[in-house]
Amino acid sequence: MRRRSGSVIHRIIMCCLMPAMTAVWPGIVMAQETPTDNTVPTGRFTIGTGMGFHAGTADGAVFGLFLDGEYHLDQHLSIGPLLQLGVSSDLFLTGLSGQIKYTMKTPALPGVIPYLEGGVGFMVIDADRPGRDDDVGFLVPFGGGFDVELGKNVLLGTAVLLNYTSADVSGQPPIFMSWLFGLRFRLSG
Repeated sequence: MRRRSGSVIHRIIMCCLMPAMTAVWPGIVMAQETPTDNTVPTGRFTIGTGMGFHAGTADGAVFGLFLDGEYHLDQHLSIGPLLQLGVSSDLFLTGLSGQIKYTMKTPALPGVIPYLEGGVGFMVIDADRPGRDDDVGFLVPFGGGFDVELGKNVLLGTAVLLNYTSADVSGQPPIFMSWLFGLRFRLSG
């Protein structure tokens, strides 16, 4: 039995650096603008990156990285992709889904933006332990969270997702939880 620890470390480094460099650079320029009310014009794009963990996987709690994007159909409704990665010494999760998000106004707290989201996609589970097969299955993530405006175009947020997957790997329950926190950037439209 051969360990692929170098491969796992390489994956972790690539998964950390690429999203951070892609998302942080444009946000530095946009961070100088002041906060407004929590409405987003129709047709605007938002990108985000975050980290956290996935709990209840075949390997217990594993480190998680998240990338998302959204296109705002109106000030409350947006659609876009969500990429979830989970990494441990013996497990690599990759989930890609199309999400729909409903944001709510909070007149008492204009800089806080709560939301609910859900979607559908697929998940690939790569397990390196004997007796665990790799598998691909459907993924249905749903949950909610909130963002806090740091500037007109920069948001700091957190979310909790429950993920249902049909991927059949020994020790992997059909539902696991993901918690993330990170930065999101509204792109000029």
